[in-house]
Amino acid sequence: MADDVEKYVKRKGRRPSCSALAFCPTFLKNQTTCSCFAYIDGVVIRCSGQNGPAIVEQLKKTPTEIRELALEKANIVEIGRNAFRNLRIKKLILDNNRIRALHPQAFRGLESVMLELSISKNKLTAIPTDSLVGMRALRVLSLRCNNIGDIEAPAFQNTSSMIDLNLECNQVKFMKFKSFLFK
Repeated sequence: MADDVEKYVKRKGRRPSCSALAFCPTFLKNQTTCSCFAYIDGVVIRCSGQNGPAIVEQLKKTPTEIRELALEKANIVEIGRNAFRNLRIKKLILDNNRIRALHPQAFRGLESVMLELSISKNKLTAIPTDSLVGMRALRVLSLRCNNIGDIEAPAFQNTSSMIDLNLECNQVKFMKFKSFLFK
């Protein structure tokens, strides 16, 4: 792994630096439900199963630049207040759970960091508008295959960076004219 990083750094004409590579947290080494890959711009952690929420709590104790965090098939029903506070997550995947509710401050602390969010194949019945307020950096949002019905206005307040929104495989029957004003 270190050889690969050194080759990359040399190709890019940069000097090797210890801080150039993110490292997988040691508590993930013996995990059978999670995988972790270290890259120059952060780690990619993919977890499947019940340990997802416990992994997040452990990550809060370990300062790590997270390029991608996937918590799938963890039977998560609700994302609580400050669930990811003190974490730096660029891409968050919460697919294939049973999420029905997100606290309005679920993503507090990620407003200027998180670029992509996927909450697909869950049990949402509405766009989690309050949870998305102020997500200034969010560029990609996938809410596909939930039970989302009517879309109220304004659905995406202060999400002006958004360039990709996926709502396919929902039961959308009605949306207000101003639902998609990305202020």
